[in-house]
Amino acid sequence: MTRTRGRAGATGAHCARADACTCKGVGEVNVKCDRVLAGEVRTVTAKRGAGRWFVCFSVQVFEPHPLPVSHAGIGIDVGLTTFLVLSDGSGIANPRHFRAAERHLRRAQRKLARRQERSRRRQKARAEQARVHQHVGHYRRKFPPPHGARLGEAQRTIAVEDLNLKGLARSL
Repeated sequence: MTRTRGRAGATGAHCARADACTCKGVGEVNVKCDRVLAGEVRTVTAKRGAGRWFVCFSVQVFEPHPLPVSHAGIGIDVGLTTFLVLSDGSGIANPRHFRAAERHLRRAQRKLARRQERSRRRQKARAEQARVHQHVGHYRRKFPPPHGARLGEAQRTIAVEDLNLKGLARSL
């Protein structure tokens, strides 16, 4: 088991049950998986963020599932007002995760600003603010992959527009 600040990695881990994992040097750890682990667990990395632990499994898959054969192609236009627009006219709306959590973040920051420096209540307020930021980051990371996977399964060729979105956002 190797340890660094807020992170621990282990080899020689195995999951006999769906709700628990046995790590060498640690013992049995209860886990809540968001999907079924298909294959043999090779390594386990545990990471702590905003007061919670997250476990990442590297799994070796023996028989990869081939994608269905498709000869279709599609173009993607990434924008600021919409997440993306496809060449067939359909699109995916921008969920604006930060705007949705802005009220919670504003309250957490206000609470943090009122706390006295180096106090226990300030530590708790800081942890609460970190949880709000982590919540926004989690949803930002989890939103694009399912849409990309769905496009990759249905289309053989995908063309993406090359734009400088940061520069475009700055000009608005």
